[in-house]
Amino acid sequence: MRRLFLILSVGCVGWLLASANGFSADGAPSKWLQSTAYVIPKYTATEGEGYFAIIEGLNKRLYVGTHANGVNSWLVEFDPVA
Repeated sequence: MRRLFLILSVGCVGWLLASANGFSADGAPSKWLQSTAYVIPKYTATEGEGYFAIIEGLNKRLYVGTHANGVNSWLVEFDPVA
């Protein structure tokens, strides 16, 4: 579950950095952004339909709300430091 949060947080941060800074240090447009992806446990989103909430807690951990249609919903905790 922690991997899921890490994947999502890194992806979100990467996307925000890419959209905020479209140029590299030499002034040329950036084409690539280094990032790492992490996977949320498959049973929390069995059809791969996505995630409906990503929130940073007061403890600096990320919380992702997931669901598996007709099964259950989960709040997955991810600690980017771990």
